[in-house]
Parts: sequence; C-alpha cells; structure tokens
Amino acid sequence: MINPTKNRLTTSSHKATWQYLISYPESRNTRGRAAKKFELCWGIRAAILLLAELNTDLSRNTLLNLLKTDWKQSKHIMYSDFIDAIARCGNADLVPGLIQAANGPCIRYRSENLVDLYLLARKLGGRIPVSADQAVKIASDLPFEDEALRVIDDFAKDIPNWPSGRRCAFFWFYGIRVEDVKGKAKALPYFAASVLANPSQDTAAWSKFPGTTPSSSEASKFARKYPLPEPFNPPSPKKWWHF
Repeated sequence: MINPTKNRLTTSSHKATWQYLISYPESRNTRGRAAKKFELCWGIRAAILLLAELNTDLSRNTLLNLLKTDWKQSKHIMYSDFIDAIARCGNADLVPGLIQAANGPCIRYRSENLVDLYLLARKLGGRIPVSADQAVKIASDLPFEDEALRVIDDFAKDIPNWPSGRRCAFFWFYGIRVEDVKGKAKALPYFAASVLANPSQDTAAWSKFPGTTPSSSEASKFARKYPLPEPFNPPSPKKWWHF
C-alpha cells in the first residue's frame, strides 16, 4: 500500500473539512446513518481543530472564511471555535481577515466575540479599528488579566474626542479590571476620570469614593488627586539650563 504524500493528505483534509462544515447546516435534519457516523468520527470542533493543526495558507484562509460566514441557521457552529483555531495558527497575515470579520455576523450574532477578535489581532501585531461604543464594549468584556489591560494604550489618543458618556463608561469598566488585577490604588485614576467625564450622581464610579457628594468640583478634585498615568498624562519635557 502506498502512503499518500503530505501534500495530498493535507489537500484531502482541507476538502473534507470544508465540505463537512459547509454542508452540515443544510443536512442536519436529513442526514442518515452514514452522515451521523461521519459526524461522530469528525465532529465540528475536531474538524476546525484539524484546520488549525494543518496551519497552511489554505487552512488559515478556510478558517477566516468560516469565521466570516453567516451561521445563523446552525446552533452547532460556534464562532469562538474559529477564533480559537485562528489563534493557534498565530500568523500575522490573518489580521486583515480579522478586521473584516469584526464587521460581520461573528459580531452581529454575539457581540462578546469583539474583544476576542480585538485581542487576537493585537497579539498578532495589528489593530482592529473600533468606534467609541465598540471600545466601551471591549472594556466591559476584557478578561481580568494584566496583558489585556494594555489595550488602554490603543485608545489614549481617541478617548478625549469621545462623547462624555462613552468616556465615563470606558473608564469605569476598565477601572474595575485594573482594581481586580492591580488593586484599588492603581484603579482610582480611572474611577476619577469616569466621574470627571460625567459628574452625575448616577455615575457608578462615585461608589469608589464613599462619603462624597457628587458634583463637578468634587470630580475635578479627584481627577487632580488621582491623575491618569501615561499615555494620558505624559511627563513634562525636561528643561535644559544653559549657563
């Protein structure tokens, strides 16, 4: 028996995996014993994992196409599986595809996928352009991890131009994560920035300053007492004295 070459093997695997994933939503109500056995042997997640393990140009492009496909009719296809598989590939060439996916059904059907796509693109050396509302969503879904907190650098130049409500919400959600990861002392500048953006008594961040009567003057006082770190407040340029 002649063993197939690696090229033939991977090509066959691509075709089989693609055909299985594409045909599954249409055939799930009519498949017979053979189809059920095929599903048992492969499984949706196993097929996706195979594409990641192959990690070829074709398999990576297939994963991107699957990520951008509208799977509304199937309850068995999880976009997070495609994202995890793409992350396994770890190729920077995938970033343009991730940017496209961020404007497709992957996000439309499950907004929580945005933060996963954003962090993945960032890890691969790229950045997905987002609106102020999307940035707030990212902040609200950020994992409580030190690495994830670095996204603040991406928005430093944009935040001053956001509506006050978006600034308020972003700093609140981000501050909650900083508090969990680094402690309350490190988070106070973000809570102060939140109340400064919206001094209304309904602003959640006032809860971090107990005994305070919400007001614009109090918000300004806390913002001065707890200034935001770089890159929001870069250090003053050094003065060189000439004698």
